[in-house]
Formats: sequence, C-alpha cells, structure tokens
Amino acid sequence: MKIYDITDKENAYNTFLRLSNVDERVLQRYINEAKYGGSGDIFKRMLKKYDVRPTFKKDELICHLQHMTTSANGCKHIKEKGLTDLRVTYEDTDSELRQFLDEQGVKIDLPGQRIYFDGEDLGSIECSKKTYSNDPGSKQHKRYFVGFKFYKDFNICGFLSFNHKSLYGGNVHCRPEILYNISSLIGKAIDDIWSHTHQSYIVKFSVPYKQVTFERGNIDEMELLRDAFYNAIYNDTNEKIVIMNDHIEIPPEDIISIDKFVSPYTKSI
Repeated sequence: MKIYDITDKENAYNTFLRLSNVDERVLQRYINEAKYGGSGDIFKRMLKKYDVRPTFKKDELICHLQHMTTSANGCKHIKEKGLTDLRVTYEDTDSELRQFLDEQGVKIDLPGQRIYFDGEDLGSIECSKKTYSNDPGSKQHKRYFVGFKFYKDFNICGFLSFNHKSLYGGNVHCRPEILYNISSLIGKAIDDIWSHTHQSYIVKFSVPYKQVTFERGNIDEMELLRDAFYNAIYNDTNEKIVIMNDHIEIPPEDIISIDKFVSPYTKSI
C-alpha cells in the first residue's frame, strides 16, 4: 500500500520522498530554491539533473483526501456510517440532512423526481434538456438545479488539498450546496437556518486511487509528483478537487480524522 497525501506541507514533503527516488538533501535544496518563485522550472531542473522518477503506479495508490462538511452534533452520523453520497444521505432517515429537511417541510421523491414543500407538489425535478430553462428566475430553472444536484452532482467530493484562507466557492463550509438550491426554489432561506446552527468540520479519509476521478482530468505519475513538490513548498496549498466515482462510499474505518474547521469565514455558534 502506497499512501499519496498532499493535504498539507509536511505530508506533501514526505509523500514526495516516499514515492520517488530522490534523496532528501536534494529535495530540500530545490524546495528552498522554489520558495522564491519559479517552482515549475525548478521542478523540471531537478528532474533532469537527478533523473528523478516516480517509484509507484497510480492505480496502486491510496489517496488521503479531505471532505468539508457541517454538523450540529460533531458528525455523529459520519462517525457511525461513514461518508455517503447525496442520494444515499437523503434516503437515510437518520442523517442530519434528511431530518433537517423533514423539519423544514421539504420532501424529495427521488424515484418519482418530484419535490414537495409543506405538502404542496412543487413539480418535477427531472434533470434533462427538456426540463432546462435559461431563465434563472423561473421555477423551472430552480427545479432543474435541485434535480441536477440529486441526479448529476451527487457524488462525494474531496480535496487533495485546498487553501484554508480561500475557500471553495460552493460555501460547503457553511451548509450543503443542495440547501441553497432548495432555498432558492421554495423561497425560504433554510440554508441560512442550517448555517447558523451547524459547525464546520474537515473529514480526512482514505480511498483507493482507482475509485476517484480528478476534476482536471486524467493525470500521470509525474504530475502527481509535481503536485506533491508544489505543496511541499507552500503552507497555503492550491485547491485540487477529486470526485468519488458513482456508488463509492467511505466506511467509518476509512475515516482518518474529523476536526473542527476554523477560518475567517466560519461563523461562531
């Protein structure tokens, strides 16, 4: 088992040493040089001069990733059942998301592709070309994007790394993205209710490389080493998003840690 962990500077440094043939003194020298800029050129120069090569095949890697979430009870559900995708999470009546939506009067009929609020049928959330609307203010447009989350964008999302001072645009450190879409449709800011009653957490977990898809597409072993080199230089690492493949769940035994996340954007509750 070969661990690929670039979640922070120290782990990225150790990952590069572990997964390449480079000598630590050489790596340290080039990292120090790269702190002053030009990390891409410096990396290439190190590869050429010392014939640095990966000592792994990417399909044999176990990736350590971070998942941003929010919880009102210290992530009890995740500790008991692990990480599940949006559809599985909603269908689990013990999940915080499902219980919250029930309390707010929102019901999703996933097989029937419909949404209800306070007992009223708000219509189809089918996600297809025929149901899409170009008018962002229309109910049809808003229903479509609720459906998009449940039928197209439901997989578990993780970060190989991210800058803790410049957070992911989906505001998942405040609330699940789906709550924004539902709030927009029903005209009630249930996303704000959630964000004021839930704390931000980072869940670190392990998953085989073969079970994930990199947002930026297929990459090779040398690109993985390059990412490790870059993250070993800077404390504020770049955002690198990974999506779990369909039907992949993270069992509790693959959860490494669950820690409160505090940033300039995190609300105190």
